[in-house]
Amino acid sequence: MTDRISDCVSELVLIAKGSGKLDLAQKRIERLLDEAEKQRQHRSGRFTEAQMLRDQLIQALHGHHGSAHEFFDKLIDWLDVEHLWHRK
Repeated sequence: MTDRISDCVSELVLIAKGSGKLDLAQKRIERLLDEAEKQRQHRSGRFTEAQMLRDQLIQALHGHHGSAHEFFDKLIDWLDVEHLWHRK
């Protein structure tokens, strides 16, 4: 699970430094969370993975400045609202 999250964060860093397209990053996160849900056979896998991803995104946020910092800030806000605060 941790390797998948690290791989995802690495891809998100590339997006932040490249196109900066938030929708592309959101789709990548959705794919990660869908995989977690399938692997664990229930939605709690999705929630757990989202929490772990959020922790790593916060680390990425603190490691970047300028537009990349803003990108991660928006991405974390989206993750909170869509997958953590309003658990479905």
